[in-house]
Amino acid sequence: MALYELIENNEDWLIDHIIDYAKHNGYFQYTPTLARAWRESIVGLNEELLTAIRCHAELLPMGADDDYRQDPFCQFALCSGRRHRARGVTLQLFLSLMKYFRKTYLDLVEISDFGRST
Repeated sequence: MALYELIENNEDWLIDHIIDYAKHNGYFQYTPTLARAWRESIVGLNEELLTAIRCHAELLPMGADDDYRQDPFCQFALCSGRRHRARGVTLQLFLSLMKYFRKTYLDLVEISDFGRST
């Protein structure tokens, strides 16, 4: 199964998994508890990831001087960060939760057959 299809076909799993991480690690006191809000986050991240996968077969290089504010694939994260900051969410809290989003996607890859040779 291609990475694109893995992400596209497991949206509900991703949502359930990030909610579990948030609940078990104390984020629910700072974040919405409604699944709809978490769905919006996963859908937005999925759109950016799937667009990047569609447009670039290999990993894009990242340089120390790159301006990610102009990178179209970073717009969801940048806009999301700004919205959270406007609501009083600290950068530390935002970035630590983003690590759990990352872990959620890595968990999906780990439990799938993606990349395993037979």
